[in-house]
Amino acid sequence: MERELIPQEISAGGHLNRQFPASPARTVFLGGPIQHALHGGIFDGEMKEVLEIIIRALEEAGFTVLSAHRHEEFGKISMEGRSCEVTERDFQWMLDCDVFVAVLPSVNGELLRTDGTCIELGWASALRKPVVMIRDSDRVSHLMSGLRRVSLVSVLRYSLVKANPSHLVDEVTRALRIYEGSAGRPARKGRQPVHDRQEARGGQSDPQSGPRAEPSVPL
Repeated sequence: MERELIPQEISAGGHLNRQFPASPARTVFLGGPIQHALHGGIFDGEMKEVLEIIIRALEEAGFTVLSAHRHEEFGKISMEGRSCEVTERDFQWMLDCDVFVAVLPSVNGELLRTDGTCIELGWASALRKPVVMIRDSDRVSHLMSGLRRVSLVSVLRYSLVKANPSHLVDEVTRALRIYEGSAGRPARKGRQPVHDRQEARGGQSDPQSGPRAEPSVPL
């Protein structure tokens, strides 16, 4: 059954106040570092390869992929002085997508800086979009680690997706199924979150351990 998106009453520059109807297509917004993945104006080769693998796998599975990396040709198109354009574009993509996938590579065990992706994670959770994070490092901020308390979030290992992107396709499909089964409703006040009920039953609910979604919506 097709889900209906709640009309958004959000203004960005005064011209995004409109309704966003449900789309029959399934769209993935792919986020990840750009500025800090550039070295001498050249995008990191390994990260580019992984992002291209992800895009190809999702599109071959029938998803529409929105990607700033591809749109900006992996840093070849300079967005210097076009911050407002980038913000409005990415915010519109967040409104339009069904799932947000955040690619979070590591360098020497630390997440590579990606300010824009962190902002997009905030947008996604506020708009009740399912989120799939792709990362190897567990050394993340409290807000990133705890995001599963307020949104439908799952984590896949970067190395796993790089080796076999079908794991991401499966997880995106699974996240959509959970989200649509709950109609994207936030948890009710006073109701124990799903992951807390799982823990009370002795279930594993830590997304660090693998590709397990942690919804805070009633199932």
